[in-house]
Amino acid sequence: MNTYCLKLYLKLVKKVGIIEDSFVKVLVKDGKLIIEPIPRIEDLIKGKKIIELTPQEAEKISEEMQKEENIYG
Repeated sequence: MNTYCLKLYLKLVKKVGIIEDSFVKVLVKDGKLIIEPIPRIEDLIKGKKIIELTPQEAEKISEEMQKEENIYG
């Protein structure tokens, strides 16, 4: 696999919540490279109520999201 490395200014990545070892979602839309931070589970549940899901409900949600992004299968 061929890869490239992008160097981004620290001020820019901090503005969108990217920190060291963050995961990001990278996609191309209308000829533009889009980099979006993927929030850590710790940040998502910090100070928030946790909902209850069955494993089947979680799997259904996961499959729907994957289909939306055309990565299901």
